[in-house]
Amino acid sequence: MATITLTTTAIKPADKQWFNVAESTKNTAYIAWARSFPGVTSFTGSAVDTNTWRTQMVFENQASYDTWQVSRLLNEHWLARKDYNLANGITASTVVA
Repeated sequence: MATITLTTTAIKPADKQWFNVAESTKNTAYIAWARSFPGVTSFTGSAVDTNTWRTQMVFENQASYDTWQVSRLLNEHWLARKDYNLANGITASTVVA
């Protein structure tokens, strides 16, 4: 089976903080959960520039990706990030390949 790669690029307003700065404990918990999720073979993130962050997750197959898509909606730390980003004008675009 082919792997699935999820690449997300987030952009924040210059006067806002990233979630990992504003809510470091919640961010750390989310990252640990995502990295240990069954079927995730790689989870990386890096700054593109001061206001742009790119994250890439690799899943071992379509089934693990589909399970993660449902499970994240139940994860309190992912939900906190989603709410924080919405409240602070942080947008994200995602490519699945």
